[in-house]
Amino acid sequence: MVEVTSLDVANKTYMNSGVLPTNQRLLNRDTAMMRRRTVYAFLLLSLLPLSAVARPFVLVLSQDDLIDAPSSSAADGDSSSSAEWDEFGDSDAKPEDLDPGSWRLIFEPDSPQTAAESAADDEAAYYSAVAKMVDSVSSGEPRGAAAAAAEIEAAASGGYPHAQSGLGFLYNMGMSRERNRAKAFMYHYFAADGGNMQSKMALAYTYSRQDVCHCSLRYSVEFVLLLLLCM
Repeated sequence: MVEVTSLDVANKTYMNSGVLPTNQRLLNRDTAMMRRRTVYAFLLLSLLPLSAVARPFVLVLSQDDLIDAPSSSAADGDSSSSAEWDEFGDSDAKPEDLDPGSWRLIFEPDSPQTAAESAADDEAAYYSAVAKMVDSVSSGEPRGAAAAAAEIEAAASGGYPHAQSGLGFLYNMGMSRERNRAKAFMYHYFAADGGNMQSKMALAYTYSRQDVCHCSLRYSVEFVLLLLLCM
């Protein structure tokens, strides 16, 4: 007959309940701590060869090394390269006005402008009319806008392409003129033929809406080339 002690009963109760005795839990915790310490020791030992290999070094520079003077060979190379570029002319040269007819002269009065441009009667009348329209819109006077539109129409009738572009814009938006898309297209066409970039983009958009791909591509390419020149 086997004796059953109270300790055996307690152990059996712990095993059935799934809870380890206190001694067993302490033993498991000590074992886990020992494993972590062993892993840390191996990590430290593995880093020792790296610290032994990484030795300090000293870089010695003389006074001649600190002088930033180009050598004769480098100077000869620079002169030859500059001579080669001279054969192609000034490749970085850009025209003064890449967007003729823009309102930059109105919003930026200090922008550069040649004497020939300022002396042109059609251009002076056009910019004067646009300035009046901007002032009338800012002050809320529709009569001034109508008078300015009449001056723009007079300049457009004289064949000035940028005034034709402005008049096409007025007809397209119905500002100071009754909205007429046919007249807007006509004036934009003449203005684009005269070199106005805004009208070229307006025609490119119109042709793209009508699936006229070759015309839309032509004006879009011209506008992209203008953007590349401005960069």
